[in-house]
Amino acid sequence: MSIYSNLYGELLDEVEESNKIIWGEYSDSERKKIKEWNERLGVDDVLFSTVFRDKYFLSNLINVCPDESEQFKYAENTYKFLKGDADYDDNYVIFTRRAVPSPTPKPEAFWSSNQVIVLNGLKNEIPAGSAQRLYSVIMVTTLSRLKNHGLADHDGGGSDGEICIDPDKPFDDFLFTYKPEHELVDLREYQKNGGEKPEDILEQLKENAETRKFMQGFRM
Repeated sequence: MSIYSNLYGELLDEVEESNKIIWGEYSDSERKKIKEWNERLGVDDVLFSTVFRDKYFLSNLINVCPDESEQFKYAENTYKFLKGDADYDDNYVIFTRRAVPSPTPKPEAFWSSNQVIVLNGLKNEIPAGSAQRLYSVIMVTTLSRLKNHGLADHDGGGSDGEICIDPDKPFDDFLFTYKPEHELVDLREYQKNGGEKPEDILEQLKENAETRKFMQGFRM
């Protein structure tokens, strides 16, 4: 075996290990469920390109929504929306957001249908290793709930799969929120070493809210 083959194999192993950390690993029952849903949708591994690739999202959805037929509705309609079909039900189209949770509702302007960005992107907005990122969670809602809140336009550019809602109205119409296991480990270590408290981070975000709206293109 050549040195190039060895390097390629090592690279694939590193990518696979990185994916396991980011997305988690399904339990046997979750893997079986996803396989069955892919078969019902008629495309091999089609849910791999959706939020349903995220083991922690799936586990929480199953806990919050124990009805299996309704679970599949979320998978089916999220897939239809991303595929560009016109007949999706927006009550079952999943959107997510990364933000620091608050005991009282606050504006939550930006949401995405691209789970890669929410899980592993946004490094400019929420830097890796920062207290804001360490305390952030993944917020989960549906397209219909976002529409009911009120969609908004902005002039700050956007990432793939992003939509915005009214940034001046608090939003807490979540299906659920969660934090991936490896992020919880990092947060516990940060707290153990005397890091900032979540209320301090929330106060900083509140103080900078208007500046952020201007930078995001909501204010002229």
